[in-house]
Amino acid sequence: MRTYIYSISFVLILLFCGCNKYNQPKGSQNTVNNLALFCKVWGFLKYYHPDVGGGIINWDSVLVNNIARIQFLHSSDSLKQFFDEIVPQCHETFHFQLSDLEDSIVYDNASVLWIYDTNIFSSKTIKRLDCIYHNSYEFESNYISKNEWVKNPIFDQDTFCNQIPFPNNKIRLLSLFRYWNIINYYYPYKYLTDVPWDSVLHQFIPKFYNATDAIEYHLEVCKLTAMINDNHAYTSSNIIENKYGNRFLPVKFQLVEGRTIITDTYSDSLAELNNLTIGDLIYKINTISIEDIRDSMHIYFSGSDSLSIQNTISYFLSRSPNVSMQLDVCRDDSIFSVICPTYQRSLLSKERKKKAQTKTIKRIDEFIAYVDLSKLNYENVDSIISQMLNYKYLILDLRKNCQFILYELCDLLYAEQFIFYSVTTPVYNKPGLFSYRIGDPGGPQRYNPSFYKGELIILIDEETQSIGEFTTMALLKHKNSISIGRPTAGADGNVSLITLPGNIQTYISGIGIYWPDGKITQRCGIIPTIITNQQLQSVANRQDDIMLKAIEYAQSKAQSSTKNIEQIY
Repeated sequence: MRTYIYSISFVLILLFCGCNKYNQPKGSQNTVNNLALFCKVWGFLKYYHPDVGGGIINWDSVLVNNIARIQFLHSSDSLKQFFDEIVPQCHETFHFQLSDLEDSIVYDNASVLWIYDTNIFSSKTIKRLDCIYHNSYEFESNYISKNEWVKNPIFDQDTFCNQIPFPNNKIRLLSLFRYWNIINYYYPYKYLTDVPWDSVLHQFIPKFYNATDAIEYHLEVCKLTAMINDNHAYTSSNIIENKYGNRFLPVKFQLVEGRTIITDTYSDSLAELNNLTIGDLIYKINTISIEDIRDSMHIYFSGSDSLSIQNTISYFLSRSPNVSMQLDVCRDDSIFSVICPTYQRSLLSKERKKKAQTKTIKRIDEFIAYVDLSKLNYENVDSIISQMLNYKYLILDLRKNCQFILYELCDLLYAEQFIFYSVTTPVYNKPGLFSYRIGDPGGPQRYNPSFYKGELIILIDEETQSIGEFTTMALLKHKNSISIGRPTAGADGNVSLITLPGNIQTYISGIGIYWPDGKITQRCGIIPTIITNQQLQSVANRQDDIMLKAIEYAQSKAQSSTKNIEQIY
């Protein structure tokens, strides 16, 4: 059993985490630099030192109790003395060797060269930090565990002061430091962020510390999580949800050719009742131009690129805490205003389910069949796909969320096993390092004589994300396959949940997913073989250009094949 040196009641936690009377000294860049350095030392020891990581030392309390002290240190000697006292002694075990890893290729995601800076640390502290880094410790961490199957990190034990909606300024810094170090050591795509991660730390220290109320703090967390450029990094809390509201318009927006347009409805009847229809252009919401609204929201959402962020914003445009919203609409060159009621999520979900009751499979003609993969599950995938194997062209639609059925799907479509991805996972006894290996094969373990011998046509777009992208990667390894549509979201890998003080929940891509040759999919997505861009006129005409292009492609190939047969005979 592990020993913990602290035992504290909920009331004491409330007082410790919630009091906001301490004020930060104004202005000094030296203060920010000192706090940033403390963050790095604190995080390094949190994940490397067995007494810290194992919970013998209450490391969160050490941070909170010393924040005020380090802010007032202005000389190199005083800073060195501070870290001489803070850094625990090293327990020598054995030196870590890269050859200890099962996987052959390793990359370093978190440089620790800073621990050797003689301008900051004394020789005593440097020796300790070096010893801690180079020794390999086996201990049960009080802060992190791993998914034994997938190997993505689990942070559900890192819970200090999570429940207070507006924690004090010291705890807000702890929140920042916790998140920053998780990304620094365990985020597989840190090297792909637009802004260097060290710069992010310096940028957000004053923002977190000086937040004046709960909503400002929670939105700063949104800005922080947006910095990792990950579509998986959805951030939420009761405070955030209440700000955006839990009422919705009965229509869905999307950015098409730079214009905000209604592309779908949650309920056709409610949209019609409020004089809204697919193809309507939206110019203003509540008298504010749509461009200004989008610009103001951009910094709060994470995404692989600007288009991904705009897709998320499109969803939030239809949300409101209010019972109605005013829309300025353009339809057929006529501009008018609509006061549209908003509706509870539960009502629109029921309406949406009614709309979603469409056919799973469609016979286009004697050569071509269509399957909506979002309707497939573990129980029906075998029976449905088995019906499709005799069609010469099989259109598989991955533009909606799908379940994890790719291995069952590949058992039916492929003749034998194949490799379709590679993966990076954290090295848990050496945080910051990631090991690289070829992924598990797809396809049947024994030869499948009934494999699909026609051509797969895979439909993808910006809604194809995570499991959808992983499934696309597998299907594109079929010897006769192409993809049609628009680039996918560029967010792949099993997600890991992070909870921060304020009961703020956010996610990261917890493992790195790559093509077998090591090429990335994160942020760039999967680029379709045939790109079909969305157009305003097609939306207004309720025309599915991607589906039409797929049918056109298949029919053209089928006609060409028929002509070739006729010429032979």
